[in-house]
Order: sequence, then C-alpha cells, then structure tokens
Amino acid sequence: MVKIGFSTARNNPASFLIREISGSKASHAWLLLRVEPFGHEFVFEASEWGVRLMPWGTFRRQNRIVAVFEPQVPLDPVMPKAGELLGAYYDFKGLVGMAFVIFGRWLKRKWRNPFNTAKAMWCSELVAHVLKWAAHPGVESLMPTRTSPQDLLDLLRALNAKDITEEEVRRKLAA
Repeated sequence: MVKIGFSTARNNPASFLIREISGSKASHAWLLLRVEPFGHEFVFEASEWGVRLMPWGTFRRQNRIVAVFEPQVPLDPVMPKAGELLGAYYDFKGLVGMAFVIFGRWLKRKWRNPFNTAKAMWCSELVAHVLKWAAHPGVESLMPTRTSPQDLLDLLRALNAKDITEEEVRRKLAA
C-alpha cells in the first residue's frame, strides 16, 4: 500500500528556506511504495532532479522524516497514471510562484500561482494530484498548484489519517 510522507532535507539551504517561508515543519512531500520486481521500497518524489524514484534507504539517510501517513483510500490504483510523470521536470518557476501564494495567505487572500508550469511540478503538487486522482476524502477543494507540504500535512492530520512509525512502515511494506 502506498504511503504519504513528509521530510526535511539534511543540511539543505533550500529546505530551510521553504520551511521558513511556508511556516512548515516539512519542506518535502512524497509517496512511499514497494516497487516490484526490485522488492524494495522507493520514494516517488518531485525533487530538483525532476519526478523520480529513489531507494528508501538512500532517501532516509539524506532526509529527516517528519511524518508518514496511511491514506484513507488506496493510492495504488492511480499509481500507473502517476508513473507517467516520471522524468517530468521540477517546477522551479512554480516554486517561486508559491511564495506569492503564501504571501497572499498572510494577507488573507487567495492568489493563484503566477508562474505555475503545466509540464513540470514540485513535490506537494505531485502528491496532491495523486490524492485527487484517488478521490481521497477531504481533497475535493484542494488546488495542487497552490499546495505546500504543510498544507498536505495539516490536511492529513485534520482528516485523522494514521501517522505511522518508521518501523511500521517497514513492516507494512514488507507484507
């Protein structure tokens, strides 16, 4: 079963800046899944290198894990659609545009991201799309191009999604 995760990169100035601007505990959102025939867990993410798969062990060494959630509905059925995004570019311009969205929130305004790019995306946008494609409860009004990692973290906590420990993650993925 695909899990939803949040983390902060170790010793990464961009991660620090994202957390500071967004007021977030996490600077990154991703999906954790078991990839057959490799038989290992991988993180499906949009990083500065684009949309990719990274081995879970490598990812854990490079990141501080903030939370991992079990979604309320299975995400597995929409992963083939999500997999079509592998290799897509990281949306650096859209990430800059998120600063405008967050600034608008401070002013109690809902602003669109002026620099969003249709053929590229950032981490929380990727996860938000997957949640919407899976018709996850509570995401009906979620706008992926305006979604930060903290937005997703807050949403999952508000929906009482089950926050699981790293040991539980390993045990459930091995099953």
